[in-house]
Amino acid sequence: MNKKQLIVMWVGIAFVVLMGIFPPMNFIADGFRYKIVLLLGESSSSVDFGKLLIQCSIVGIITVGLIVTFKDKKSKDEQNQ
Repeated sequence: MNKKQLIVMWVGIAFVVLMGIFPPMNFIADGFRYKIVLLLGESSSSVDFGKLLIQCSIVGIITVGLIVTFKDKKSKDEQNQ
């Protein structure tokens, strides 16, 4: 793995970790109570695992695509010789 690939891999890992720390949430929305939950930060919410899975999948696909894109062309030429 070259330097660009390592950077892309670690940035991808950092994004997945940040998405785990700050996951998408489902808030209980019933008018006035919803505003209080947002202001006071009460725990009347749950993690939206479907959205989290989609986010992680997209980051993973982009990361793998960039790692393949930044593959050294020198190693292909050396294998052909």
